[in-house]
Amino acid sequence: MNYMNIRASWFAVALLVILASVANFASAGVLAGEKIKTGTIQKLNFSEGSMILDGNRYHTAPELRVEIAGSYGAFTMLEVGMKVQIVYRVESAVRRDVVEIKEIPSHVTIEEA
Repeated sequence: MNYMNIRASWFAVALLVILASVANFASAGVLAGEKIKTGTIQKLNFSEGSMILDGNRYHTAPELRVEIAGSYGAFTMLEVGMKVQIVYRVESAVRRDVVEIKEIPSHVTIEEA
C-alpha cells in the first residue's frame, strides 16, 4: 500500500466514525417509552410546573430541557400561544411528564390532532 491509499483509507474510516456519531446523537433524543407531540400551549401554571397543550395537561419532569428560538431556555420563558414540540412519558393514567420542550417557529404550520 502506498501513502495515498493509506491516507484515503484513514479518511474514509474517520468519515464513517463521524457519521455514525452524528446519527447516534440524533436518534438519542427519544428514549423507549417516550412519545412526541406537537401543539399549541393553551395554559401555563408555573407554580405547579404544568401546562395544557391542545387540551391535555403535562407536568414538568425534573430533567426538563427547554429550547426557545434555538437556544437554551427555561419553562418560565414559555408563553401561551407558542407552538411547541414536546417529548413526554406517560407516568400513569392521569399524569404525563415532559422531558423536553422545543419551540416551533410561529410561521410553521402544525397539524392539530
